[in-house]
Amino acid sequence: MDLYIPSDLNNCDDDFCDEMLPVEEKLERRMDELTILDGDAFVSNTTSNSQTTGAWIRAKHLEEEGYDQELVDHSENFVDLVIVMDCTGSMSGEIEVAKRTVTTIISTLHEKFQSDLRFSAVSYRDHTDDYAVKEFPFTKDLNKAKGYINTMSAQGGGDHPEALASALYVINEMPFNKKGKKIVVWVADAPPHGMKCY
Repeated sequence: MDLYIPSDLNNCDDDFCDEMLPVEEKLERRMDELTILDGDAFVSNTTSNSQTTGAWIRAKHLEEEGYDQELVDHSENFVDLVIVMDCTGSMSGEIEVAKRTVTTIISTLHEKFQSDLRFSAVSYRDHTDDYAVKEFPFTKDLNKAKGYINTMSAQGGGDHPEALASALYVINEMPFNKKGKKIVVWVADAPPHGMKCY
């Protein structure tokens, strides 16, 4: 899968960012601006007021109890479900309804697929917020999956487009099963940076 993100994530606005580059090239250009914190969070060094903004908070999938990627990769029965949620301030009027709807989806799919279903979630805001992307590790535990969704809240944003492209990059790197089904559900009210027409 080829994902594209705008050429300058920190300086995009509603009127431009029509130049699009492959994610791999974009990441190479941005690596000089990134610092790894605690092994799983990426934060831009170009912050204002000495505050950390735009963090990429990465999940430690392999450290999850009972996690076995080899077993997952060799089963055609596995279904991986990832919920992607816009958690910016513009979602404040809708996020509680969205969370209830997503929780219902998770419960329904859990009943259908039982132990062959893995859940994960990615919440995102914008590049100037406390975090740009927050990834949750895959789990088969229904209550843990619901807990991921319940921790999400709406704040930040500022401009209309959000950090969806960064969220998609993180999703593309997740340890999905190799043979089973992969489902990504996106809940949002705004386009990503880099969209010229919206």
